[in-house]
Amino acid sequence: MNYVIHVNAVVAVVVAVAAIVAIAAVAVVIAIVPSVAAIAAVLQFIAGANRFSHPSNFRWVYLNFSQP
Repeated sequence: MNYVIHVNAVVAVVVAVAAIVAIAAVAVVIAIVPSVAAIAAVLQFIAGANRFSHPSNFRWVYLNFSQP
């Protein structure tokens, strides 16, 4: 009987640890995703700035941003 209780306790601890690890993994993903999105936005901004600085794109920028 004690053995069965011990096994149940071990299973309960394993399940609890697994749940904590899963929650931690989700929290890490939630923490990483916005920073990755921010880095991607910065990289896109830099790439866009490089594109805009190319002379052939000045006409496109003028046409798009000069309209009220």
